[in-house]
Amino acid sequence: MATIDKRSKSGWRARVRIPGFGLKTRSFKTKAEAEKWARFTESTLRSGFDQAVDLEAEPTLAESLARYLKEETPLKKGAEQETRRIHAWMRWPGAARKLSDLTSQHFIEYKNARQA
Repeated sequence: MATIDKRSKSGWRARVRIPGFGLKTRSFKTKAEAEKWARFTESTLRSGFDQAVDLEAEPTLAESLARYLKEETPLKKGAEQETRRIHAWMRWPGAARKLSDLTSQHFIEYKNARQA
C-alpha cells in the first residue's frame, strides 16, 4: 500500500509498505513524482522483485554533515564548538564515502587517527 504525504512547503514523501519487503520511503519535490515512484515501487515489489538501491541519490557523510551544519547547528547553544567538530569530521578522507558504505571499522579508524 502506498501513501503520499506533504512534508513541507516544498516536498512530498512517498511510502510503500509491502509485507516481506518492509517500508520503502523517498522524498520528492512534486506530488506527481512521488505518485509515479510509489506506483513503480509497489508494482515492482508485488511482482516479487526488490528494486536496486539508487546509489547516485545517496549522500556522502560530508554532504550529510554539511546539511546538518547548515540546518541544525545554528539553533544550538554550543554551535561554535559543534561547528569545529563537524569541520574536523569533514576533513577526514572517509567523509567522502556514501553513508551505506560506512561501517563501524571506519569510525574506529577515525577515532584512532584522532587519538594519535
